[in-house]
Amino acid sequence: MQVFCKKTLTHMNADLTTNEKISYLRGLAIIAVVMNHYVIWNYSRSIEGFANGIVAFFFITSGYCVYKSLEKYTVFNINTVKRFLFKRFFRLYPLYLVSLVLYTVYLISKGAASYDLPSFMNFLAFPFYEAPRWYWFIPSLLQCYLIAPFLFLIIKKYGPLKTLTIILTVMSITHISYVIIGLPITRSYFVYRFMFLSHLFIFSLSFCLSGINKDKFKLLSGNASLFISFLVFLSMVYLTRVNNMIFNNSALFAAPLFVLSTFLLMLCTLNNDIVLPFKKIINILGNYSYPVYLFHFFYFYLLDKFGLITHGNTKSMIFTLILSPIFLLACVAIEKSTKSMVAKFTGTFLEAR
Repeated sequence: MQVFCKKTLTHMNADLTTNEKISYLRGLAIIAVVMNHYVIWNYSRSIEGFANGIVAFFFITSGYCVYKSLEKYTVFNINTVKRFLFKRFFRLYPLYLVSLVLYTVYLISKGAASYDLPSFMNFLAFPFYEAPRWYWFIPSLLQCYLIAPFLFLIIKKYGPLKTLTIILTVMSITHISYVIIGLPITRSYFVYRFMFLSHLFIFSLSFCLSGINKDKFKLLSGNASLFISFLVFLSMVYLTRVNNMIFNNSALFAAPLFVLSTFLLMLCTLNNDIVLPFKKIINILGNYSYPVYLFHFFYFYLLDKFGLITHGNTKSMIFTLILSPIFLLACVAIEKSTKSMVAKFTGTFLEAR
């Protein structure tokens, strides 16, 4: 175990440790997602929904990284926005399309009806069209990328604290309106954790993290505050897991607190010197969380095909865990080779322009 961030580090090293913290959160999130999917697909659906809450780590860390990425541009104009979206397009789509094609082949092999197959809009990952199963995350993230340039302009004009106030005000008005209108809770990705567009608000709040003066938040420093913020976050994940858990529409009313708890946990994480267990392996998982997320279904499918997974069998879980490093290495190879091909294509494309 190593200390992530020491006060004596240079600014460059501090940035590096912030990246490590972000990778660690993503690593925790992908572990939770893969474990949860394994259990609900091969054991029981009784714990379904917990990992879905931890997916919030992906939204808030993505927002923080996107803000840092946009901040690197010396000039911010329409060409900057085009370049930003161009890079994000080629970051998401190649691996997504490979995964979705494989999933379509899988469904056809199982004799799925044509209306159960991914649609043309799914292959486009159209931001306002629901994607099947775990693919819901990709169109939702694209929504976040589309609003990122506008968020960047707002925070540059008003600063982080005023922007934070604006976001929370819009979120409150939106959620209250949603509750008053009484729209049904659906499985559409428009509703994440029983809140309309909550993934966008989680992403938006992350833009405020970089510019907040940590000296004003000394109460949030220390391991105790970090531990408490983590417990609060897990509590909100639990409360927003199932509607009507405590009282009628309880998850609906807890949803704004879930968004705030995600922001609080991220703020405490960035504001603390942290000693984290299993840092190296979890950071690797975090760095390659995207291909792991896209292809973990096929890893389980192959194990099942070779008879290494039996429903409800503990030995199957052990085999899955033992062989997981091979799957991780495959994901690393897939991402690196895809990045290399994309880099060659985009480089040629940009030179042609």
